[in-house]
Amino acid sequence: MPDKFVKDKPDMTRQGFYIAIPRYFRLFVSTRAKLYAVYARVRKLPFRLTKETQVVVDSYPRSANSFFEAAFTKAHEGRIEVAHHSHAAAQVLSGAARGLPCIILLREPEAAIASLYEMHGGQYPIWLCTQEYVTFYSALVPALDKLMIITTETLETRFYRLMITLRDRWDLPVKPYEIDAAMRSELYKMVDKTGKARNAGASERYSERLNSEEKAQRRADLHAIRRMVIDPDNALSLGKARELYERFKLNAL
Repeated sequence: MPDKFVKDKPDMTRQGFYIAIPRYFRLFVSTRAKLYAVYARVRKLPFRLTKETQVVVDSYPRSANSFFEAAFTKAHEGRIEVAHHSHAAAQVLSGAARGLPCIILLREPEAAIASLYEMHGGQYPIWLCTQEYVTFYSALVPALDKLMIITTETLETRFYRLMITLRDRWDLPVKPYEIDAAMRSELYKMVDKTGKARNAGASERYSERLNSEEKAQRRADLHAIRRMVIDPDNALSLGKARELYERFKLNAL
């Protein structure tokens, strides 16, 4: 296992605790609609819910958010105002309360948690990454019947159906299309272009531009981290995450 992932308890050190404080705070406000609205406005978050928002799309981080953004943008060609990438249940709940179509992306917890941990280089402990999954989906349970859920495993095959629903049920200006291999490649290029624009020229961690060695190293890192996620010490929280995943999956498109 790479050295950067050997220690999984940065919160047990003073330095690690201070590093994680913003994440703790964000998790606290992420389920409180009014508080999160103030937080998002003060922070000037770019994709927050506004009066102009027509659709809300969100999920736990590392759940194909950027891929879906690219696919959906291609379908509506910039004609729809979308709130996305908040990773905060509060924003979804606010959108649902306004009667907006709310799309929730759902990825199985072991993979999503490992990917979040890897993205931050082990900066936040596994238990906190797991708790974030539990917190996000638990807060959405009361609004479950108002949400459109799509799993990352079926996103490509169900995307056309979802676009039809948005067009016919919600009267939104979208052009449904199928995601095949060629379209997938085009969408990943869009994701990479957007990611580089937002990340000071750096490619996304899953970019197709990574060479074979970089991809192999990332796969090895994620495999090692996944073993940490399923460690018995994390069993209780992971069990709650899996229960939520299965519950939401039953309501997926």
